[in-house]
Amino acid sequence: MIYLVHGQNEVDSRRFLTKLKVSYGDVREVDGKNLTKEYLERQLSESSVSLFGAKSAFLIDNFSSGLDILPKQSPEGLDLIVWSSKKIPVYSKHLKSFLFDKVVKANVFKLTDAVLSGRERQALILLDELVQSKEAPEKIIGTLNRGLCFLYFAKEGSMAKTNLPSFIQQKHVDQARGWDEKTVKKGMAKLISADLAIKSGSKPHLVLTNLISELASWPTTE
Repeated sequence: MIYLVHGQNEVDSRRFLTKLKVSYGDVREVDGKNLTKEYLERQLSESSVSLFGAKSAFLIDNFSSGLDILPKQSPEGLDLIVWSSKKIPVYSKHLKSFLFDKVVKANVFKLTDAVLSGRERQALILLDELVQSKEAPEKIIGTLNRGLCFLYFAKEGSMAKTNLPSFIQQKHVDQARGWDEKTVKKGMAKLISADLAIKSGSKPHLVLTNLISELASWPTTE
C-alpha cells in the first residue's frame, strides 16, 4: 500500500503520521526534498522486510517531487508512506490519500507539538491565534514545560512510566531525537524567565513570540 499524507495543516497531518508509524514494526525514513526516481528506486531495493513478521514501512518525509517518481505499487511486504506539507493532486487509484488541508482551531497542545518538532513558522501562526483568542500565557508556558518534561523522559528512556498511549509516547520519542538533555534543561530555564518577565509587566505577546521563535529553532532536523 502507498499512503500519501499531505496538506497545509501540518500539525494534524504530523499527528496522523505518528499514529500511522506506530502500527509498523520497522520504519525506514529518507528526506524527500529534491528526491529523484533513481535514488528512490535504489533505496527501496535496499530496504528489507522485518525479520520478525511485523509490518515494515518506508517513509518519504518532506516530499517535494512529483508523484510520477513513485512506484505504481509498493514492494512486497513493504508499505510506502509519503508526507508533504503541500496539497498534492492525486490521480492514481493505487495511492491512498489523507488530506489535511483545513486548518483547525489552535490549542496549546498543537502549539507545543509544533515548537518541539522545530516547525517555527507553524508555531508562530498558532501562537498568534491563541493570543487573539486570549489564551492565558501561563497555560501556554505550562503546556510547553509539560512537553519539555516528556522530552526529558524520552531521552532518559523512561516514557513507559508515564502511562501515556503508545502513539503519544512515540510522538515524544520522535521529537526527542532533535534535542539533547542540555538543551531540554535550557528550554525549561527559558520558560521560567519568560514567566517571570510577564509577571513583572512585560508584554505577553512579545515575550511569548520571542520565546516560541527561539525554542522552535533549537531542534535539529535530519
